[in-house]
Amino acid sequence: MDRVGGTKLRWEFIDRAEVRPHFSGKTVVVGHTPQVSGEVLDLGFLLCIDTDCSRGGWLSALDTTTGRVIQANEGAELRRRTIIGNAGARGEPAGQDV
Repeated sequence: MDRVGGTKLRWEFIDRAEVRPHFSGKTVVVGHTPQVSGEVLDLGFLLCIDTDCSRGGWLSALDTTTGRVIQANEGAELRRRTIIGNAGARGEPAGQDV
């Protein structure tokens, strides 16, 4: 991360056409690119857990040891999902109800 400028780290949204896997092979978990669908974006090597809570979407939390996501909305509804491997490598929303 020391090779990436502060502006890129803090302010730029995810551009699906430009993001690439980290050289370490580790999955990167980010926010600040709202997914208005309410679904976690899973690109296989990158997860975006910003599910637009600030504008009435879902608040999402990811357990990085299990891949489970729990979400809550303003109506006190809860939903749980499990991130499925490389399902999002095609840019599709991730998840399976659990």
